[in-house]
Amino acid sequence: MYNRKNNSLIFTKQFRYPAYSSDPEQAWILELIAGMIEDNQTPKQCAIREIDEETGYQVPDLTFITQFFVSPGGTSERIYLFYAFTSDTDATSAGGGLANEGEDIQVVQIPVQKSMKMLKDGQFQDAKTIIGLQWFEKNCKEIQSI
Repeated sequence: MYNRKNNSLIFTKQFRYPAYSSDPEQAWILELIAGMIEDNQTPKQCAIREIDEETGYQVPDLTFITQFFVSPGGTSERIYLFYAFTSDTDATSAGGGLANEGEDIQVVQIPVQKSMKMLKDGQFQDAKTIIGLQWFEKNCKEIQSI
Protein backbone atom coordinates (compact mmCIF):
# COMPACT_ATOMS: atom_id res chain seq x y z
CA MET A 1 0.00 0.00 0.00
CA TYR A 2 1.34 3.39 -1.00
CA ASN A 3 1.07 6.41 1.31
CA ARG A 4 0.89 9.40 -1.03
CA LYS A 5 1.31 11.95 1.75
CA ASN A 6 4.82 10.87 2.75
CA ASN A 7 5.87 8.85 -0.36
CA SER A 8 6.24 5.63 1.58
CA LEU A 9 5.08 2.04 1.31
CA ILE A 10 3.19 0.37 4.14
CA PHE A 11 4.12 -3.19 5.08
CA THR A 12 3.34 -5.57 7.88
CA LYS A 13 5.89 -7.46 9.92
CA GLN A 14 4.72 -10.77 11.35
CA PHE A 15 6.16 -13.82 13.01
CA ARG A 16 6.01 -16.76 10.58
CA TYR A 17 6.58 -20.18 12.13
CA PRO A 18 7.64 -21.91 8.88
CA ALA A 19 10.36 -19.27 8.46
CA TYR A 20 11.37 -19.75 12.11
CA SER A 21 11.68 -23.51 11.71
CA SER A 22 14.13 -23.06 8.83
CA ASP A 23 15.98 -20.00 10.19
CA PRO A 24 15.00 -18.60 13.61
CA GLU A 25 16.78 -15.30 12.89
CA GLN A 26 14.45 -14.62 9.95
CA ALA A 27 11.15 -15.50 11.64
CA TRP A 28 9.73 -11.95 11.53
CA ILE A 29 8.89 -11.35 7.87
CA LEU A 30 8.37 -7.93 6.32
CA GLU A 31 5.61 -8.33 3.74
CA LEU A 32 2.64 -6.86 1.94
CA ILE A 33 -0.72 -6.99 3.66
CA ALA A 34 -2.42 -10.35 3.11
CA GLY A 35 -5.10 -12.64 4.43
CA MET A 36 -7.43 -15.53 3.80
CA ILE A 37 -10.56 -15.06 1.73
CA GLU A 38 -13.64 -15.79 3.86
CA ASP A 39 -16.81 -17.52 2.62
CA ASN A 40 -18.91 -15.40 0.26
CA GLN A 41 -16.15 -12.80 -0.03
CA THR A 42 -14.41 -11.62 -3.19
CA PRO A 43 -10.62 -11.23 -3.26
CA LYS A 44 -11.10 -7.44 -3.40
CA GLN A 45 -13.39 -7.46 -0.35
CA CYS A 46 -10.85 -9.59 1.49
CA ALA A 47 -8.03 -7.18 0.64
CA ILE A 48 -10.01 -4.17 1.89
CA ARG A 49 -10.86 -6.01 5.15
CA GLU A 50 -7.28 -7.15 5.71
CA ILE A 51 -5.87 -3.66 5.08
CA ASP A 52 -8.19 -2.31 7.77
CA GLU A 53 -7.53 -5.12 10.28
CA GLU A 54 -3.76 -5.28 9.82
CA THR A 55 -2.86 -1.61 9.31
CA GLY A 56 -5.83 0.41 10.52
CA TYR A 57 -6.23 2.19 7.17
CA GLN A 58 -9.45 2.47 5.20
CA VAL A 59 -8.65 2.63 1.50
CA PRO A 60 -10.84 4.42 -1.05
CA ASP A 61 -10.32 1.79 -3.74
CA LEU A 62 -8.05 -0.99 -4.98
CA THR A 63 -6.54 -1.65 -8.38
CA PHE A 64 -6.17 -5.28 -9.43
CA ILE A 65 -2.60 -6.13 -10.47
CA THR A 66 -2.51 -9.88 -11.07
CA GLN A 67 -3.21 -13.32 -9.65
CA PHE A 68 -0.85 -16.27 -9.43
CA PHE A 69 -0.32 -19.66 -7.81
CA VAL A 70 2.25 -19.76 -5.02
CA SER A 71 3.64 -23.13 -6.09
CA PRO A 72 1.34 -24.88 -8.59
CA GLY A 73 3.25 -28.15 -8.31
CA GLY A 74 2.59 -28.43 -4.59
CA THR A 75 -0.41 -26.33 -3.58
CA SER A 76 -3.57 -24.76 -4.98
CA GLU A 77 -2.98 -21.55 -2.99
CA ARG A 78 -3.58 -18.53 -5.20
CA ILE A 79 -2.53 -14.94 -4.56
CA TYR A 80 -4.62 -11.98 -5.73
CA LEU A 81 -2.42 -8.91 -5.80
CA PHE A 82 -3.90 -5.41 -5.54
CA TYR A 83 -2.50 -1.88 -5.40
CA ALA A 84 -3.92 0.57 -2.88
CA PHE A 85 -3.04 4.13 -2.02
CA THR A 86 -3.77 5.97 1.18
CA SER A 87 -2.74 8.94 3.27
CA ASP A 88 -2.39 9.52 6.99
CA THR A 89 -5.96 10.85 7.20
CA ASP A 90 -7.28 7.40 6.16
CA ALA A 91 -5.95 5.77 9.35
CA THR A 92 -8.85 4.91 11.65
CA SER A 93 -6.95 2.73 14.13
CA ALA A 94 -3.43 1.56 14.97
CA GLY A 95 -3.93 -1.72 13.13
CA GLY A 96 -1.97 -4.70 14.36
CA GLY A 97 -4.46 -7.44 13.52
CA LEU A 98 -7.27 -8.98 15.50
CA ALA A 99 -6.60 -9.98 19.09
CA ASN A 100 -9.23 -12.75 18.91
CA GLU A 101 -7.22 -14.31 16.05
CA GLY A 102 -3.98 -14.09 18.03
CA GLU A 103 -2.42 -11.73 15.49
CA ASP A 104 0.69 -9.78 16.44
CA ILE A 105 1.30 -7.50 13.49
CA GLN A 106 3.63 -4.53 13.29
CA VAL A 107 2.78 -1.79 10.79
CA VAL A 108 5.93 -0.54 9.06
CA GLN A 109 6.21 2.45 6.72
CA ILE A 110 9.32 2.65 4.59
CA PRO A 111 10.10 5.46 2.13
CA VAL A 112 9.76 4.35 -1.49
CA GLN A 113 13.42 4.95 -2.33
CA LYS A 114 14.59 2.86 0.64
CA SER A 115 12.05 0.10 -0.20
CA MET A 116 13.43 -0.12 -3.75
CA LYS A 117 16.99 -0.34 -2.42
CA MET A 118 15.93 -3.11 -0.04
CA LEU A 119 14.35 -4.93 -2.99
CA LYS A 120 17.53 -4.64 -5.05
CA ASP A 121 19.61 -5.80 -2.06
CA GLY A 122 17.47 -8.93 -1.61
CA GLN A 123 16.14 -7.95 1.81
CA PHE A 124 12.58 -9.17 1.15
CA GLN A 125 11.92 -12.89 1.62
CA ASP A 126 8.25 -13.08 0.63
CA ALA A 127 7.35 -13.79 -3.03
CA LYS A 128 4.13 -11.74 -3.15
CA THR A 129 6.00 -8.78 -1.70
CA ILE A 130 8.80 -9.07 -4.23
CA ILE A 131 6.30 -9.30 -7.12
CA GLY A 132 4.28 -6.37 -5.76
CA LEU A 133 7.37 -4.21 -5.33
CA GLN A 134 8.59 -5.02 -8.83
CA TRP A 135 5.17 -3.99 -10.17
CA PHE A 136 5.28 -0.77 -8.13
CA GLU A 137 8.79 0.06 -9.31
CA LYS A 138 7.74 -0.41 -12.93
CA ASN A 139 4.61 1.74 -12.49
CA CYS A 140 5.61 4.19 -9.73
CA LYS A 141 6.16 7.28 -11.89
CA GLU A 142 2.65 6.95 -13.30
CA ILE A 143 1.21 6.18 -9.84
CA GLN A 144 2.92 9.11 -8.12
CA SER A 145 1.59 11.57 -10.72
CA ILE A 146 -2.06 10.67 -10.03
